[in-house]
Amino acid sequence: MKIAVIGPYGLPALYGGIERHSEEIYSRLVESGHQVTLYSRSSYSKFSGIHRGIRVIRIPVIHAKGWESVFYAPMATLHALATGPYDVFHYHSLPSSSYAWLPRIFGKRVASTVHSVDWKHPRWGRLAQSLLRVSETVAVTFPHVTIAVSEAVRDDLLSRHPTRSIVVIPNGVEPPAEPEPPNVLAAMGFEPGNYLLYVGRLVSEKGPHLLIEAAGQLPNISVAMVGGSRYSDKYIEGLKAIAGPNVKFLGFRYKDELSSLYRHAMAVVVPSLEEGFSLSVIEAMSYGKPVIASDIPALRERLGSRGFYFRRGDSADLVATTQALIKEPAMAARRGAEGQAIALRDYGWDRIARMTLEALQTGTISTTTP
Repeated sequence: MKIAVIGPYGLPALYGGIERHSEEIYSRLVESGHQVTLYSRSSYSKFSGIHRGIRVIRIPVIHAKGWESVFYAPMATLHALATGPYDVFHYHSLPSSSYAWLPRIFGKRVASTVHSVDWKHPRWGRLAQSLLRVSETVAVTFPHVTIAVSEAVRDDLLSRHPTRSIVVIPNGVEPPAEPEPPNVLAAMGFEPGNYLLYVGRLVSEKGPHLLIEAAGQLPNISVAMVGGSRYSDKYIEGLKAIAGPNVKFLGFRYKDELSSLYRHAMAVVVPSLEEGFSLSVIEAMSYGKPVIASDIPALRERLGSRGFYFRRGDSADLVATTQALIKEPAMAARRGAEGQAIALRDYGWDRIARMTLEALQTGTISTTTP
């Protein structure tokens, strides 16, 4: 097949779950003989060309919150229609999926992957939320297949669109990297087993403020904050204003540094208020790390009995949960090991890519997909 991908910010994946998701899945589809073109945004990367077999075409955008997709998605769609022919148009995210009707009326096969119910995120105003709700309706109405990254996202969508058929294909994970060179962790200022790790965008719906508030009650434990801003500079300024001396903001980290941070953390904290599918959860599991998570459905779905949970939005309960984990190191290690076995068995990218291809081709996925 010839596949046009519209929605990810770009490749190579510098940061962002959708970008890493796209890089891993589509590179595998290319390896199996399909042709993939991904439309990137000029605000994300200057790269255009071939990356891991995927053709990347940059679309110029206005670098302003809420306006990128207004220009990017229709331009990418029209360019793909004009320069194709493509067999499948695969949209990612609700804003980009709002244009899924366009290739459909031209007789193209269309798919949409919903990574998160964006209009529920607190950073959006009323107008943006209204437009995102319209995008949601388009994303589940016009495509031949709508994919949700978790059962929680699927069930949420079905609560408003009960007549639609939505398949679930989760994100994946790579096996842990080989041990990094010595002193990588020390160079970042951390001691093995004596810090909590946060990995993700620093935006309000991810809840990093809850961890920073909790850190003030855990003065003997360091906190590593990995991630950065995308239209959230004021929020990050607020985080830094309330952070104590035991909190370090590391920005984006990659390869050996990120691997070292995962490998040696006491636990990984995922304090999300809203979530579709957290890559940091699966990555933490793949390293055998215990995960402290807010008790929202999307995180409970992934972690099950292996998680350590605190009440959504409650930093005091996050403190209590962390203290309980510290007091039970054997339990934490056991749950981490159980999570690692599940992550490596069920969430390999090869399996996720096969499921995606099947959905693009048939609109369904087989329950026996290996």
